[in-house]
Amino acid sequence: MKRSVKAYLIYTAVILVLCIAAVLYIHSLLVRYEASQPERTVENHIAAIKKAAEEGKLTDIISFDEIESKDSDVYKEELKRLEEKLKNEALTYVDRYSASGRSYDIKCGTETVCRVDLKSIESERETKLIVFNFEKWEVAATKAAVISGEIEMSSSLTLKISDKKIEGTPSKNKGYTVYNFQTLTTPEIVVSDLAGESTVYDPSKKLMTYGYKVMIPSVYKLTANGHDVDPSSALRTETDDFRDIEAYCDVVPADLTYDMVFLSNDVKFDITDQNGKKLDYEIKNRCIQLEMQPTGAAVPEDIIDQIDVLDAARKWSLFMTNDLAGQTNGYYKLEEYLIKDSYLAEKAYKWATGVDHTFTSVHRLENPAFKNEVVTDYLRYSDKCFSCTIKLDKPMHLNSGQTVVDSMNSTFYFVNMAEEGKTPDWKILSIRANVANGGEKGE
Repeated sequence: MKRSVKAYLIYTAVILVLCIAAVLYIHSLLVRYEASQPERTVENHIAAIKKAAEEGKLTDIISFDEIESKDSDVYKEELKRLEEKLKNEALTYVDRYSASGRSYDIKCGTETVCRVDLKSIESERETKLIVFNFEKWEVAATKAAVISGEIEMSSSLTLKISDKKIEGTPSKNKGYTVYNFQTLTTPEIVVSDLAGESTVYDPSKKLMTYGYKVMIPSVYKLTANGHDVDPSSALRTETDDFRDIEAYCDVVPADLTYDMVFLSNDVKFDITDQNGKKLDYEIKNRCIQLEMQPTGAAVPEDIIDQIDVLDAARKWSLFMTNDLAGQTNGYYKLEEYLIKDSYLAEKAYKWATGVDHTFTSVHRLENPAFKNEVVTDYLRYSDKCFSCTIKLDKPMHLNSGQTVVDSMNSTFYFVNMAEEGKTPDWKILSIRANVANGGEKGE
């Protein structure tokens, strides 16, 4: 009886030892199985990413190949921002579908900061106890989660991505600009208008804007809520009458159309003329339109010392009525004010050498020949170009006993043809007759 009890105890002990060994073996397999799961590789990789961020070696562990320009200041700022985020905030991961291997999104809150692709090492695959399949995983690639976007909006608005102003390209839609951007973290998009108003923009929502159109001469200055509006943002319309001027002066009169949108409907415009005088205007259907208005400004003394604009106008008037004495019907007296080979010089020479001047009615002039001479509306376009309005009357007494008053009311455009640093050499660039309806007509 004692022997059977002892045998039973030995048997029981052996079974217990075997059970314990089996449990320990299965436990070790479970531990190993758990450790072999791809998620553990991802967790270890997350720790490596955080360490790289702390050491400023993020580019050693994450690929940024999708970034178009790694030399740009925007990219460098984005990289610093990403490093700070990875260092200081908790990271999680989410399994994502992949046709080959395993792939995970590494997240900081709800934001995906990078993507990790794993691959299994086939040579180290094995199966234990039929149900335990062991695989060894390694990181195949870690790619930055580059955020790319395209925004189209009015060209009168400006865009900042993460506090950096970005340049856009003209859209196929007239008056609009397309902005393309790439960031490494969720960007803060700030839209600003010409009046200095700004708002954080959510691409998923419609941006509320208010449109205005302002049409003014190019020599006028426009401000919106005290902010200067850049003339380069306006549509510039040149007139055919000024084609001859453009060949000699890069700053010529033109009409500007500002087609603008604002983030607020509370916009106050100021329009000032070339002398800084504020001009009155009316807004009709969100549109402002101002024509060139006389300034009454006198020609400044420094210009008077360089050219006698009244003498130029007198000689032109006398020349056109065949009263300018001198060779070739006075052409060579007038020539000092003309630009060689210009449209005006060619026109004057044809007049002097053609037959048209012979049809001028015989007449005599008074002494002095001119009355009511006025020079006003001086307008400086640049150091090389200015204009002024010249008015004068020239009574012409015909042999028939009739008196005809040849009146001039024209805008003269002058250009300095001298080289830089040389004594100014002002010439008549163009002459525009001021017609009754307020417009101008080329001489």
